[in-house]
Amino acid sequence: VYEEHFTRCLEQGLDVLYICFSSGLSGTIQAAKICMEDLREKYPDRKLICVDSLAASAGEGMLVTGAAAQRDAGLSVEELA
Repeated sequence: VYEEHFTRCLEQGLDVLYICFSSGLSGTIQAAKICMEDLREKYPDRKLICVDSLAASAGEGMLVTGAAAQRDAGLSVEELA
């Protein structure tokens, strides 16, 4: 699933910032990081960043909503991370 969604963005020339569900509650961050490592080889000019939200539910949603607003205000993917 990660590969499918990340690849769709990368093929459009977009960078990927993935704000992951808390590592304290799930191991999904490891799967996302492994997928990103594989995709970096295929898309060396794109940025793939994985951030551990250390949150769940509404807390994670607030981080994503805030990041989207800051992206729309012009922040780079590195600044958002």
